[in-house]
Amino acid sequence: MKFIPNHPRASSTSGKGRKAFSLVEVTMALGLVSFAVITVIGLMPVGLVALHRAMDSTEEGQIVREISSQALLTPYSQLTNNFSGTTFYYDEDGVFLTNSAAPRPAATRYWATTTVSTPVFPGSGSVTGLTNSLYTVHIELMSGASANATSSNSYNIQVPNSGN
Repeated sequence: MKFIPNHPRASSTSGKGRKAFSLVEVTMALGLVSFAVITVIGLMPVGLVALHRAMDSTEEGQIVREISSQALLTPYSQLTNNFSGTTFYYDEDGVFLTNSAAPRPAATRYWATTTVSTPVFPGSGSVTGLTNSLYTVHIELMSGASANATSSNSYNIQVPNSGN
């Protein structure tokens, strides 16, 4: 028998030809992988915005908790002096900077303005003697990189007279 080099039986794999992916299969696989990668890349900005909002929400919660704790620990007779019309400044990590009336610090990311008032309950009208037992501290928390707030949230806490 004469040896023919290009004959299908001439391979050294005992009669079986080498298996490989066709050009159509490679193109389909690349198309699927490209579609998946583009989808993931397209969702990244949405995920980053959600992450930023979650971080802001966490920082705001910590700031409100800190101000609330300070208000609850302040002697009741000094509550209006310490919290009425006071602005507290915080950096981007929620770390307290100052509460002075001086110009806003450059590192400010969050600021909270507090007011103290006597609570009014539905149907109560004017309640006498309530100022001796309960105050409402209103916290207006704003955030933004510049002097203009990009977001604003309001919180109210009730501070009872605990005898101090």
